[in-house]
Amino acid sequence: MSNYGYAPVDEDLAHYDTNHKYGLQLYKELVKNHRGFLISDKSKIVEVGCGKGAGAEFLINKFKPESYTGIDFSESAIDFCCEYYKISQTKFICAAADKLPVNQDSADVVINVESSHIYPNISNFFNEVSRILKPGGRFLFTDYRIVNVSTIDSLEKMFSSYGFDIEEKRNISEQVHTACAEASESRKRIIDKHSPWYLKKYLQHYAILNGSKKSKMLATGGIVYFIYHLIKK
Repeated sequence: MSNYGYAPVDEDLAHYDTNHKYGLQLYKELVKNHRGFLISDKSKIVEVGCGKGAGAEFLINKFKPESYTGIDFSESAIDFCCEYYKISQTKFICAAADKLPVNQDSADVVINVESSHIYPNISNFFNEVSRILKPGGRFLFTDYRIVNVSTIDSLEKMFSSYGFDIEEKRNISEQVHTACAEASESRKRIIDKHSPWYLKKYLQHYAILNGSKKSKMLATGGIVYFIYHLIKK
């Protein structure tokens, strides 16, 4: 998984290895609220930033949606998904988040997991999500922000300006920090084995290993990790 994950992990995900179970738990947390799951076998889902599709596979196998479209800017990630996931009513497309090749008012649910913080034009992304969602459709959005760079208040104002109401919001910084702490040794072994020496320090920070600056910021509120359930007006 390429996201930081969520802990604790449910019993039905506990058998997955360390490199997958926390990331899949984040997907599971994103698509549910206190009443239950927000996607079903009748949902037409678009995921922006699908990566190599581990989250897609989980969602499709668990909920069997009417359709799933995964979109990512990485051509190699999309090539992998197209080769690896041969699933009915599922397709993967290489495209930018601010130019989604999806028809207007066609999606029941848009999902975005931990990629919006690197988008060069977040306003265009929100506008595109609003365009492709049906009225009353849900935008299930999880990511983090460095609070002295981009405030949560400014983010919520953008939601409103692009036609979204906030149905539910959660600060999950503690749960993400716990997941990173529990996965730290496993991630360190991967970095040590596969990375050149001159990238190790950067990757340790990026992966939020125990003791890294990013880990401390997440623990002390310098980084806020959130889940939003938004409804298109």
